[in-house]
Amino acid sequence: MPEGDPQSIHREPADDQRWRPALPGFLLLPGEGLLLVDHEYRITWHNAAWLEHLELAEVDLIGESLASIWPALAGDLERLAGSLGQGPIDRRLPHPRGGAAQASEGLPVRLFQTDGGFGIGRPGIQTTDTSVDPSIHLLCTLLNTVNEALLVTLGQPLDSPGPIIIFANSRLAAYNGYDRDQILGRSPRMFQGPESDRQQLHRFREGLKEWRHDLSMEIINYRRNGEPHWAEISAAPLRNTQGEYQGWVAVQRNITDRKTLEKQLLDQASTDPLTGALNRRGLKDRMAMMTAPDLEGLGVIYADVDHLKRFNDAHGHGDGDLLLLEIIRRIRSVLRDNDLLARVGGDEFVVVLPKLQGADHARRLAERLQVAMRDPWLHRGLPVQLSLSMGVALMNSANVTGRDAEALLQLADQAMYQAKASGRRAIHVAVPESGEPCSS
Repeated sequence: MPEGDPQSIHREPADDQRWRPALPGFLLLPGEGLLLVDHEYRITWHNAAWLEHLELAEVDLIGESLASIWPALAGDLERLAGSLGQGPIDRRLPHPRGGAAQASEGLPVRLFQTDGGFGIGRPGIQTTDTSVDPSIHLLCTLLNTVNEALLVTLGQPLDSPGPIIIFANSRLAAYNGYDRDQILGRSPRMFQGPESDRQQLHRFREGLKEWRHDLSMEIINYRRNGEPHWAEISAAPLRNTQGEYQGWVAVQRNITDRKTLEKQLLDQASTDPLTGALNRRGLKDRMAMMTAPDLEGLGVIYADVDHLKRFNDAHGHGDGDLLLLEIIRRIRSVLRDNDLLARVGGDEFVVVLPKLQGADHARRLAERLQVAMRDPWLHRGLPVQLSLSMGVALMNSANVTGRDAEALLQLADQAMYQAKASGRRAIHVAVPESGEPCSS
């Protein structure tokens, strides 16, 4: 449609076009006729029930223009497209082939928006709520009353724009910040965002393809306002009376509080309580998670606070803790955004340096740490000189083989003791095999 065409402007549908669902919360029922088109109104998917609806033989309509199959429907869809973002619209249109029993009053169709265009459904129930079987209406009421976020999707198509959401209860809509009509016809992908775990989603999708009965995942989803939250999603396949798989029933639970608590506990287990830096366990875990690209150009600085024991003996461990906090503050002031800092002993710290450009780069970063200690620290009005003995090792250093991060730490530790032996306030770099270690 050309830009500026008045038909592209959003408008409210006329009263006779408004959607009056016979089953609250249901867009369609599994097995009912469904046809999908893209934004250019070309057919991208259809089921057998839709072909029966059009009284067509089993032919492949994929790629065909909707206008060539049903001109009146294509015209109505184009005219009403701007309104479908607010929810489905029901229409009655003359049969495209003519001569059908419904020709006098028109065939009922349900128009709605999908993730990749539009859907046209052939709903089986066209009556008002009051004439629906009471037991069916009670079931719909129960589904919309339970204190769980529920949705039902079709099993096919699984690829975009599917899986199509054909039921969403009130709890799901409120939980995600949408009106229910804005959810129906869309895919659960509408709740995903930049922090949603792609590996988890891929695993879940593979389970959908296999119709597994034990599907679940914990994922970061997003509300309509962009607010992220943790969701636990469990899904089970839905069968018809003949035992054929037709869709999925999913339950979504908000587990943000639980995940927040888990993170707090994990942080406590992996963080030094005094300084807030990683502890030895946290450092080990973070380095274990590093992949091959992370290890390229990786370096480590192993630092020892010079004469901390002498200071503790003279002033007490409480004042010694204050000195350590000052050391940490100065170290952090010169670290890069991706550097890691850990306290691995009473007076020992490790700085993990990714993406180094050789030994000279590592040495310059260590010298910046030494410079940060240059100014005396005023303690109870008296100046206290701070200094570090540092050992530096790179992933390609001597004795580091097989991309072994633990060996890298050990080599940096050994280099630190060589720095202390040279008189403290020193930097010792374990250089690549082509050269000899040196101190400064």
